[in-house]
Amino acid sequence: MYNQWMPAANRLLAMEEGDLGECERIVRSRKTAVNIAKWAQMLVLAARGLSNRQIALELGANEHVVGRVRKEYRQRGLSVLENRARPGRPRINVSTTRLYDRRKSKPEDSPTFRVKY
Repeated sequence: MYNQWMPAANRLLAMEEGDLGECERIVRSRKTAVNIAKWAQMLVLAARGLSNRQIALELGANEHVVGRVRKEYRQRGLSVLENRARPGRPRINVSTTRLYDRRKSKPEDSPTFRVKY
């Protein structure tokens, strides 16, 4: 449903030449991260003229996130689909990290080695 207070220019997203095809390719790809595919789907639906609310309802996202992705696309183009560095300590991959107990001995040297989280 069209909201009379929402400007019509916000409904249709004007995309650069080739960007719509690239977004559709990203959405179809099975090797793309879920969040990036979702952002690309938001851009595709915005280019088709859906409002932020309609896109949010269809994709199960927050309306403000749709507006943020749309705004960032206008500012940065398709680079909005790249993962940005986030503040804070980076996550560690426990499967590739060598764990040591509190005595700083190697796990294979300790018969009673236990991991404490």
